[in-house]
Amino acid sequence: MYCIAGFAGTQLWSPRILLIGTHADQAPATMLRRNGRGETELVNNASLITSLQTSFGAELIITPRVYIVDARQASGADMKALRAVIGDMKQFHCQVVL
Repeated sequence: MYCIAGFAGTQLWSPRILLIGTHADQAPATMLRRNGRGETELVNNASLITSLQTSFGAELIITPRVYIVDARQASGADMKALRAVIGDMKQFHCQVVL
């Protein structure tokens, strides 16, 4: 059995975790904001990611962003960003290691 180490000692084939919040239209306005690209962001995004990295960073690969999507807007900037990151993850998993 081969053990391939990735960045900072994490395993290369560790599970990759995406944090996705749905129904942005129903969330309190004080918890969300819009960034320069028009995407919805969680206000305390950094503290949530830091807390998860501290607890689970050695076992999991956690994306450094929380994706907040409005389920009623399939063609919005938030869904485009989510599709892009899922496509990148799919491309990574489809690569063959020789």
